[in-house]
Amino acid sequence: ETPHGRRMLFDCGSMEDDRGAAEAVWRAVRGRGGSSIDLLVLSHADLDHCNNAPALYRGGPVTTTLVARSFLDMGQRCVVESCESARA
Repeated sequence: ETPHGRRMLFDCGSMEDDRGAAEAVWRAVRGRGGSSIDLLVLSHADLDHCNNAPALYRGGPVTTTLVARSFLDMGQRCVVESCESARA
């Protein structure tokens, strides 16, 4: 969280089930009085960096997502699911 109350999350993956981690993030955001994530940065498409993105998008508003061009490897399930969830 920035001094101005903005919320940024850098990467959101885990080697485990994505639901538990995403729920923990939203509990932390809401526990600090927030209702959204202002910026989600996904550094690359390894599962341990991005597999929680779909659950984060389902859990509440993510205003902006920033990815490197190399992230958009549509042959990777994590990328496809993240993009589809962000559009929903």
